[in-house]
Amino acid sequence: MYKMPFVQKNFLYVLPLFVLLIDIGQTSAPIEPYLLLQNDQGYQFYSFENKALSLHNINNKSETTKIWEYKFLQTKEARLVSLLHGDIKGDSKKEIIAVLHSFGQQGEVYIFSMKDNIPFGPPEILKIPTEKTGTTPAQAKLINWDRQKKQEILLACSSPERELLVLDYYNNNLKIIKTLASDFMSSTYGPIKFFTTDVDQDKADDVIIYSTKETLEEHIVFSSSPAVSNIIRENINFSTLTGVQNKQNFFILGNKQNLDNTAYSLLEKEDIKIPLGVSGPVSLVALADSGLVVLSNKQKLFFMKENKIKKITTPPFISTQTQYIIDKQNTAALFFSKKENKQTLVMFNSQKPNPLVNTAKEKKTQTKEYKTTIHDTLFINVEQKLIVPILKPDALNIESIETQKKPEGMSLNSKSLEFVWSPTRADTGIYSFQYLANYVSDATLEEDTSNNAQLKLKKTFKTTTEMHEYFIYVNDFPQLIINNPLDTIHTTGFFQSSYNVVDYLYQKKPTLQVVNPKNNNLLINDNEIYWEPSRLDFGMKNFLVFVDDGMAQDTANISVFIDTTIIKTQENMDFIITVNEPFTYQIPHQKGVIYKKIKTPQNLRISTQGTIYWVPIMTQVDMNSIIIKAESPQNTKEYILNVYVNAVPVISSQPAEKEYIQAGKNFTFQFQSFDMNANPELQWAYITNDTLPEFMINQFGLLSFDTTNKIDNFTYIITLNDRVDKDEFIGKLYVNETPKIISTPDTHVEFGGIYQYVVQAEDRNTEKPYQENKKNQLYYDMPVFPQGTSFDKTTQTITWKPTEKQIGKNNFSILVTDSIDFVTQDFSVFVNDKPSIVGPDSLKIMLGDTLFHYFDAQDLNQDSELLYTIKTTIDEILFSGKTGKLVWIPKEEDLGFHTLEISVSDGFHAGTDRQKINIFVYKNPVLLNTPMEKAFVNIDYIFNPKGEDMFLDSLFSKDLFLSILSSDTMFTGQTDSLTQNLRWKPTISEVGEHTLTFNLIDKYKNTQKYTFPIKVDLSPCETIQQPCEGLDTLIINKTDTIEKTIIDSIFIEKKDTIFIEKNKKIQNNTKEWKPRGLGF
Repeated sequence: MYKMPFVQKNFLYVLPLFVLLIDIGQTSAPIEPYLLLQNDQGYQFYSFENKALSLHNINNKSETTKIWEYKFLQTKEARLVSLLHGDIKGDSKKEIIAVLHSFGQQGEVYIFSMKDNIPFGPPEILKIPTEKTGTTPAQAKLINWDRQKKQEILLACSSPERELLVLDYYNNNLKIIKTLASDFMSSTYGPIKFFTTDVDQDKADDVIIYSTKETLEEHIVFSSSPAVSNIIRENINFSTLTGVQNKQNFFILGNKQNLDNTAYSLLEKEDIKIPLGVSGPVSLVALADSGLVVLSNKQKLFFMKENKIKKITTPPFISTQTQYIIDKQNTAALFFSKKENKQTLVMFNSQKPNPLVNTAKEKKTQTKEYKTTIHDTLFINVEQKLIVPILKPDALNIESIETQKKPEGMSLNSKSLEFVWSPTRADTGIYSFQYLANYVSDATLEEDTSNNAQLKLKKTFKTTTEMHEYFIYVNDFPQLIINNPLDTIHTTGFFQSSYNVVDYLYQKKPTLQVVNPKNNNLLINDNEIYWEPSRLDFGMKNFLVFVDDGMAQDTANISVFIDTTIIKTQENMDFIITVNEPFTYQIPHQKGVIYKKIKTPQNLRISTQGTIYWVPIMTQVDMNSIIIKAESPQNTKEYILNVYVNAVPVISSQPAEKEYIQAGKNFTFQFQSFDMNANPELQWAYITNDTLPEFMINQFGLLSFDTTNKIDNFTYIITLNDRVDKDEFIGKLYVNETPKIISTPDTHVEFGGIYQYVVQAEDRNTEKPYQENKKNQLYYDMPVFPQGTSFDKTTQTITWKPTEKQIGKNNFSILVTDSIDFVTQDFSVFVNDKPSIVGPDSLKIMLGDTLFHYFDAQDLNQDSELLYTIKTTIDEILFSGKTGKLVWIPKEEDLGFHTLEISVSDGFHAGTDRQKINIFVYKNPVLLNTPMEKAFVNIDYIFNPKGEDMFLDSLFSKDLFLSILSSDTMFTGQTDSLTQNLRWKPTISEVGEHTLTFNLIDKYKNTQKYTFPIKVDLSPCETIQQPCEGLDTLIINKTDTIEKTIIDSIFIEKKDTIFIEKNKKIQNNTKEWKPRGLGF
């Protein structure tokens, strides 16, 4: 970093100065200089007053003149913020850049092109591209931000956008390429000052910003690095900060608080002591060569080197409110006082000063190479010929002539020794003309005394070189434009017209005067002509007026016809109003004026005071010509109001205020518009503060939104504008992802059990639809369910205990929604009834018979397919698993008990029943002896039975049991309960044939029935006392024939086949079945 030259220990230098007191032409408002420039024409400065930007020229003879002026619109309340000079277009030509601000409007930049150091042509007017209306530009500088050939505009803005912007000019537009120090600007308040210089020596400007709260804050933004520097500067007076520079160095200086004799260099962090001879506090003006120029509080200008000072001058101002500007080359300063409207130009010698101790000696040795003669300024109008004769001093001859500076197109006439130039209108301006003349005298003979021994004569010449310098003022002809040169007025009326004088250069300010008639009462001000006729004026009245700028003139005629009858005038006015909104306009009113509607809409009304009341309806859109006649005894005036009735554009097709789109899909909508106006200029726009807008709408109203990586709520504003009114649509778009059910239900339950299912779902959305600040929520419902099912929506738990009627398939449907979209889960739960084996748990089969048996099972599931299985040790048994049919023919070795296990299943894991069946294979007991066939009356008849069962067990009353039945009810025989012996002593009444039935029962209750006939006779010792009691002979006296029938025996055959009748309730056997033989 450079060391400050004025704090180094070194020699004290003198600063030669030229002071010019300039009296700028008096105007109604004080001149306020903004920009001081030095060029080949000398010094020029720009000022801004009376809503006009002016250029003033200063030559070396202290002559000043206003050489250019640009007037802004009088209706434009513009304030000049900054005036800059540099190349922002990149064409190697410099421009004048004016930054202006009008209250409540967007800031503007005026760009003036330069020709021969003078602006020419109309300016290019660009809007400052700030986002918020009313943003105020506060300060601007030129900066080399991106190392390109052209410069950028560095603009500081205040409320409502407190920003520091880098603006780039490209293709007739200003574009914001960078916003600097956003955090610093938003965290501070109040005024700022900023300076630009290459702090880090990377050939691009950096920005140093100062803002003050309680203490001074320094913030440095580097152009080529994201790094920033933040420093608190203690005890520095913010208002005194200034940037000074020369060809080598740049410094930011400020006064220390409460120390009038101490300044401070902020970048070098060094104090600058103000010598005691300078009364503080001082203003730090400029860095001239190796010294500092300061202005004391007593308005004295000093040059300070180290701690030594030298007074330069005292600006001739009484007011203490002295201001100054410095040229970019740091060679001069213009001091001015707005209060006194005075200016003083102080020029610093740009050559390196000499030490004080050698000043006198150096002056003696200094010689000028040639004499410079500055001639009077030459004035010429365009399209005229300028002749500049080549001057020749007496007794001298011209040796050579050479131009140093000349305007383009100038020629040299060698015969007449004249420079000739005929400037065109394009050459309007001030030019510097210089030529170098070498003169030689006539030859003379002089004695040569170089050699004292000889005498010589030598022809000698005297030569002289002289620089001749002219300023050529090429004046354009003033052009007088009368806006209303021909008019008709009433004798009681007046003539009024604005005028304009177009004159780029003038020696004196162009003034308008009346040539003819000499005696007139025509009033002329800066931009308007006014005349009232007298009562003797009538008919045509002609005025000849002219304008003179000191060098050229222009004339114009004004013809006014004075109508002594009734004046008829017209006044045209243009309005733009909105349909269905009241329109009120006050026509100028005078006493006695009567208003008539000549051409008006039907619903327009005008009061006696000349006030128009009208509410335009939809059928009156577009242009309406309203003619109102105002009649008075003196004149008649027609007011023509061209009223454009604008219909508010309507967004005729729009999405719902609340729309949703599935995540991953693109949202598009074609807006449609309607406007009752014939040729509306409709524009669609999406309003957003985002740098990268999320919604896009094209000129045809097609809105698009890409949902990639986007979720939840989005708000968008669409406007339809016809440049007068607008319609607005505010919509909300919800990017929704369908919820997902992530749980899986069980699909069957056993009858008698309780079914439970907890529904689990997830959703990627975190915000509630159309409610950005509320958490998203899922809602559960069960539209389809069996009777008796309960659903706890807080825990999402389904509980159900199925009934007997619900055995089988039962349908469920679960619905989960996020209030936008939903997902369902449909499933069935099968209620399974466990099959139950019905039937006896034991069977009996007689040896020799065939066992046919169906195993039946009860299952409330009507459509269940049952499968039977059997476990047994019996060989050669036949069994069907589908029908449960068992067939077996036992053998002799199978006598006894057999156990088998039968199982039935309905296909479910828990749907199985088992049963153990005992099969008893038996054979009836056998009676081994038979009773005697005869018995005798009164003689004991004893029968001792003998028998055995199938296991050859023969013990009666344990293994075998015998019961005896007789067909005769008078039978008196009895059986011994212990021995099972039959004891019978027949009586006489039992004589005859008897049938005894023996039931032999074993301990397994198997019974074998035997039938024996027994005949009871009279014993041999018995006699019959009565005739009829004997059996042998029966004598019947009267009956011829006696028939006697004896039934020997009755045989009841018992079938040995087991019949099993099917239970009709068992669904496996659909028909009643009786076995007819083996087989299935």
